[in-house]
Amino acid sequence: MIIKDTYYKILGIEENATKEEIKIKFRSLSLKYHPDKYSGDPDKYLEIKEAYETLHNDETRKVYNLKLFFKGLDFNDEDYELLNKYYNNIINSQEYKLMKLLYESIPKRVKLDLWNRFKGYNKSKQIVKAQKSIDIT
Repeated sequence: MIIKDTYYKILGIEENATKEEIKIKFRSLSLKYHPDKYSGDPDKYLEIKEAYETLHNDETRKVYNLKLFFKGLDFNDEDYELLNKYYNNIINSQEYKLMKLLYESIPKRVKLDLWNRFKGYNKSKQIVKAQKSIDIT
């Protein structure tokens, strides 16, 4: 089966959807597109079911998200396992936790202002590196 959209689009959910949101959306789409009730494209329900089964399981969802992120690169299961290991090492590191706390401490209006300035950034201008830094070791 050729899938044109991501599983997130098929289910009509955001990429940060919870398992409960995924389950609710799957149930509503199942009622609408189940082959016993829907006379249109018979593969529609199979697409929805495949999307649900992939996204509702934490492990298959991680691999799927990696595949989305690295689309176009041909990784095997061992490669994805290694990427997942690196990802977990970073997420569980003290440095990451510190950076996350620092980021969360920045007021929302400041983040929004920085983001708006970044979006308007002219790529021909040179980026100026800060003279101060923090050694987090």
